Amino acid sequence: MWYNRGNSLVKQHYEGGLIIMAKYDKLVIQNPVDYGQKTYTDYPIYEANVWYKGSTDFGGSPFTMTLVRVDHDMVMEEKSHTHDFDMYVWHVPLVPDNMEDLGCEVEMVYGTGEEDDPIEKYTVTKTSCFFVPAGVVHGPYTFRNVTRPMLFMHAMHQGDYYKSQVFD
Repeated sequence: MWYNRGNSLVKQHYEGGLIIMAKYDKLVIQNPVDYGQKTYTDYPIYEANVWYKGSTDFGGSPFTMTLVRVDHDMVMEEKSHTHDFDMYVWHVPLVPDNMEDLGCEVEMVYGTGEEDDPIEKYTVTKTSCFFVPAGVVHGPYTFRNVTRPMLFMHAMHQGDYYKSQVFD
């Protein structure tokens, strides 16, 4: 039998009238989907999204991953910022018969604009990944000309997502 524990379903069984939890329940999270605004970060995400946070979902695991369905133009990050950890940002089409064409443009900006760190803009339209090493200034992060849904994912070896420094 399954029951709802927070945002996840957990397997349980009865033994002598007592509810017994399975040994590995804490290692399984099901259905952490949110269709409204999330508040895990200091910016709102207005798409269907999934968060796995190592700090709360997996008992202190140093890993966090976010998956966001993007189906319209938007600026996800308006300001340049840094993190104290490496981050990987993937873009994957949600069209099973074409896993190459994103159906949109995704723009990531790296750099501060200072003489020793010029601004570099990268725009992708295919399945791709941006790597953001710890301490590297990045953002804004923009989705343009979205013609069909795609999946944005970011992952990091860190129990929580946070920004170390934000620039105006």
